Amino acid sequence: MVGYGMRWLAVGTALAALAACGSQPLAPPATLAPAAPAAVEPLPAPTAVPSTVAAGAGGPTTTTEVGLAPDGPWHRVDAVPGVRAPGLAYELVPGLWAWLPVDEDVRHGVLWTLNAADREVVEAYLQARLTFVRTTTASPFAYDDAGWRRWFLDGGAAFRSLLQVREREGELYSLDRGVVLRPTVLGEGRSATTAIVFDCMLDGGLWLRPDGSPGEGTRRGIAASGVATELRRVDGEWRIGHLAPQPEACA
Repeated sequence: MVGYGMRWLAVGTALAALAACGSQPLAPPATLAPAAPAAVEPLPAPTAVPSTVAAGAGGPTTTTEVGLAPDGPWHRVDAVPGVRAPGLAYELVPGLWAWLPVDEDVRHGVLWTLNAADREVVEAYLQARLTFVRTTTASPFAYDDAGWRRWFLDGGAAFRSLLQVREREGELYSLDRGVVLRPTVLGEGRSATTAIVFDCMLDGGLWLRPDGSPGEGTRRGIAASGVATELRRVDGEWRIGHLAPQPEACA
């Protein structure tokens, strides 16, 4: 998470990186770029952590629960691998989780918690990442997945053009050792129609060649990988734009 002293610098860096992508955004982590060097291998099994969020009647709470939509492609779990802090834990598909903070902790750089105003932004981000996984984990790639039109700007055309390079090599994406998404919505750059998301994900995914070896630029293992993306609200729904590496997301 980014502390107060670095937030404006990090936002400026993120916007510059996103702008530099032009019409050719970087694909999600563990797709085109090498894994981040901050290895956190191995990722431990989920361990239930008591949450301060109200889960029902009885007991004191420190905040009012704001969870993801109950009809979304996720379900609540007790915890996610590699995260021990209190928060909301969700499984999207086996091997892909999301963790969302519920308590602000300035000392440890937790300056954002899931809230009603940002919930749709986070949900759109997670939906886009899930669309990527659904598209690339089976052959042929499912470019007709409705998620590309709904959750990506311009239907994710630039993303898909880059994925075709992997497809031509016969590669498939694998969640392998698991991926934990940990998105936060920045206050800077936030408006009714724009939002910037930082994500310090625990990334154990990679591309696999037909012979089972790692694809170019990826490797087995788990790393803390920071990314940033800008979302825009179009026709009443949030949609993800370019995705760029952002080390400050894990600072």
